Amino acid sequence: MRQSRPMMLLPSLAALLLVAACASHRVRYGDLASLYEDQFVAPGTSGSVEDFDRNSGLEAARRDRVHQLMEEGRVVTPQDRFFAAAILNTSDELSEIELAREMALSSAEDGFLRALPLAAESIDHALLKRGLPQKYGTQIVWEPVVGRWSLWDLDPRVTDAERRSMGIPPLEESRASVAELNRPDALEAMRGR
Repeated sequence: MRQSRPMMLLPSLAALLLVAACASHRVRYGDLASLYEDQFVAPGTSGSVEDFDRNSGLEAARRDRVHQLMEEGRVVTPQDRFFAAAILNTSDELSEIELAREMALSSAEDGFLRALPLAAESIDHALLKRGLPQKYGTQIVWEPVVGRWSLWDLDPRVTDAERRSMGIPPLEESRASVAELNRPDALEAMRGR
């Protein structure tokens, strides 16, 4: 089993679905929507290693704020749980990733179906952290020896129908996204050239 450190996740399908909706959610959901927007909508990073390192500290502060809001009892609606789960899923800590999975699944069970792709991402993220093959194909890793991105190992028993049931595109689309990241111009931009 590979032991690469994940440097970047495929763009969150859940994040893409909510980009347009964030402005209206900000008014209704306050802190959580603002944290979510800061995390996924407004970063404007190039994808470089420097950007990744700089944003890690900001991500940790956002996760701390989510925990504070949870302790205050302010994470209650399915949308709240979705926003909180998306932020917690950025962690390298297995306990936070598993909490993100639980919150995303709970949000989806309560009717907020936009949380399904996030639940799939959290499941895959936890499997990656354990060194196990992912189910849905949402996790990519940087392979420093070859200088390319690749999909983390996949469980071959999972079908595209199962991926679709969680709001995840077919595996070929995930592979195409990785191929885009490995274009020479994309790799050069990531390296800051």
